[in-house]
Formats: sequence, C-alpha cells, structure tokens
Amino acid sequence: MIRADRILYVIDATPPRVQEIARELAALPADIPATLVVNKIDLLGLSSRYEQSQPPRLYVSATSGEGVDLLREHLKECMGFQRC
Repeated sequence: MIRADRILYVIDATPPRVQEIARELAALPADIPATLVVNKIDLLGLSSRYEQSQPPRLYVSATSGEGVDLLREHLKECMGFQRC
C-alpha cells in the first residue's frame, strides 16, 4: 500500500468557500497531516504568509512564485530536514 507523508490541500483564494472547505478537510484521512495551501493571492493583492493553525495555512501565488519559498521551508520542516 502506498501512503502519503503529508496532504497538500490547495484551494483558490477567490472566492472563499468556507463550509465546503471545512467538509473536504474533515473527509481527509485523519492519520495523515495536512497543510492548506491558499493559491492565487496575487489576484487579491495579498502578501504571502504562514499561519500556524490547524491545519497550517500557507498563502502563495503559483503565478508569481510569491510564498513558494515558505511552502518549501514548511515541507522541509515537516519532514525533519535540518541544515548542518
């Protein structure tokens, strides 16, 4: 059986679908940690950021690349990567 170490749940920043997202997150396997990735922040004029919540949230723009560095660092930290 193939198993994931982490689920990246990517959503569009526009428009917010709070109830739908909550249902979908609740349906994910409980034993696999998840990260909510809010994409397309450039369309709303938002800045990239990391929110330590449950699940953690990262705000990114795949188009401009803003916040991708935060996502990369988050994933490294989740997987136990440490710089020497």
